[in-house]
Amino acid sequence: MQERIAASLDYEQFNFKPGKGMLAEYFNRIASFERTQTIPEFAHDIGNNGQAFCPAVFKSDQVSNKDFKSQQFFALDFDETLSWENAKARADIYLLPISFAYETFRSVDRNRFRVVFCNDVPIKNLQVAEAMQKAILEIFPEADPITERLALPLLGGKNTFYVDPDARINIADLMISLATFYRDGDASRHFSRRMRQFAQKTGLQLRNGLPYVECMEENVFESGAGKTTPISTIYIGVAPGAPVSKYYIVHLDTTIKKRDRYGNKIYDTTLVKTPRRKLVRNFSFEGLYARCRLWQEFEDGKLKQKHKVVWSLLNNICCVKGGAKRFLEIAEAQAKAGRKMFKKPWKSFINNLYENNYAPARCENFCPYVENCDHGKNMLQTAKTRRNTIVQLKNDKKYAPLADAENDLINKFKYVQEQDDNNIHILKGQTGIGKSRIYIEMLEQSDKPYIIAVPTHRLKDEIYDRCIEKGYDVIKTPKLPDDIPFLIWAEIDRLYSIGANTSANKYIRRMAEEKQIPSLIEYMADLDKVRSFKGHIITTHDRFIFLGSTADHNLIVDEDIIHVLLKINKVTVSDLLQIEQKSCVHPFDEDEVRQKLDDTLGAGYKQSMPVTG
Repeated sequence: MQERIAASLDYEQFNFKPGKGMLAEYFNRIASFERTQTIPEFAHDIGNNGQAFCPAVFKSDQVSNKDFKSQQFFALDFDETLSWENAKARADIYLLPISFAYETFRSVDRNRFRVVFCNDVPIKNLQVAEAMQKAILEIFPEADPITERLALPLLGGKNTFYVDPDARINIADLMISLATFYRDGDASRHFSRRMRQFAQKTGLQLRNGLPYVECMEENVFESGAGKTTPISTIYIGVAPGAPVSKYYIVHLDTTIKKRDRYGNKIYDTTLVKTPRRKLVRNFSFEGLYARCRLWQEFEDGKLKQKHKVVWSLLNNICCVKGGAKRFLEIAEAQAKAGRKMFKKPWKSFINNLYENNYAPARCENFCPYVENCDHGKNMLQTAKTRRNTIVQLKNDKKYAPLADAENDLINKFKYVQEQDDNNIHILKGQTGIGKSRIYIEMLEQSDKPYIIAVPTHRLKDEIYDRCIEKGYDVIKTPKLPDDIPFLIWAEIDRLYSIGANTSANKYIRRMAEEKQIPSLIEYMADLDKVRSFKGHIITTHDRFIFLGSTADHNLIVDEDIIHVLLKINKVTVSDLLQIEQKSCVHPFDEDEVRQKLDDTLGAGYKQSMPVTG
């Protein structure tokens, strides 16, 4: 399901640039038209239909900073000052993926165009949004400086020529990219001065010489040694389908020291010094190569993922002693081999990562292989030998030939099929020995049809296709459709996440009937077919435990199902803060909540952490 973004979008379409009188009329009314759409929908309406828009949305019908509500899009305008090819190349170099780009009405061969970036979470603080827009303009000084204003309506265009629905920036990485841009090129010797000037213009505090913005995937806010400052704004970003929340903590100075001759604000600047994060020593790169498919592809020169994956990979490996050197050797070799995605100022990025004390990113938040990998929380933990893991040491133990191991598993499966005891039988087999192939081939010898439960939808589809090839009478349980409205999807996801599957199914059926959503109606109809089906049924672990009566089937549960039976959810810091404010909470529970907050944020958190935004 694609994320829906809020922006101000006028309804009237143009194929030419309107006159000044018409422009004033449209721009004055645009704040009244807040729209929530996907990136491709905005790209079409703005770039192809010529509809005017404003990246921000407002609390009233006035386009003004005082009525600012939130902003997720950030736009730049280029009027024959930079080619599209150079703009795209620079965005790629500094890890700023563009969401869409379109030609303006007077453009010839893309010489006049606008680019739009999408942040991964709506920014509800005007000062933070202004800082992000200023940072992007610093990296693209050729853009029209008028786009520094957030309350700025922009005309649509005549041709959307680039769209990437998955492209996202975020404030933490943007500030790293800005610092890298300052370090790169002719002005690098003025890095400290330029960074301090940026802090004065935006009010962002500086930590170790860089904008003080933290990104965490844990609800633990670390305070380093030295001078600490209050946390001014917290954004909790949850991308659709992302299993782990990201906490963006922005440290701001809000005191305006003076204004320059143009009326622009000059803020007081707070400088914070913290020690660098200690690096992991005695790290096994061989263990990482053996256990992490993503690192294997990187070392072997076969990595084809987008910049987010490479950035997160770098973010992990820089936490290891010798990791940055190892990364640079591989990246530089691939750059020399002609791979453009590795032609970036990596040394500057690495230096800025160290100064900003980035923690290693979770595998769930970036790795495309996370569902098919026995990984730890991050790449560093994946490389370690984890508890309850058996490691074969070097010795003289003989291994059984593969054919003997396969025959042994087949014989055990036959034995289980012949039993009539209604017991649970556990069959153990080596990874890759062909367990699914064996039980698929043995289905026709069973006295009853089978229900086969597997961990993922992908494996379910694979098993189903192989059963069809064998000519079996088989059906598979449907997957929840992707095109249902976001609020309905969010409620379904919430119910499933707490293990309320029965309530989730009732809610889906009710929404299908009340809202007449075709995909949900079809989904429920497919589920009803499964319940009355008499042949083999292929399903997932999640769906298996709610299929109802299984008396007419034999059952195969492929892989461990325990984690599905015992649902685990999380409570965020913002949840705890809200619970603490409730007067109806029992005193015992109130003490428990306060203790959790003390454990998480440290004693005295109320005095040190005003939360806004």
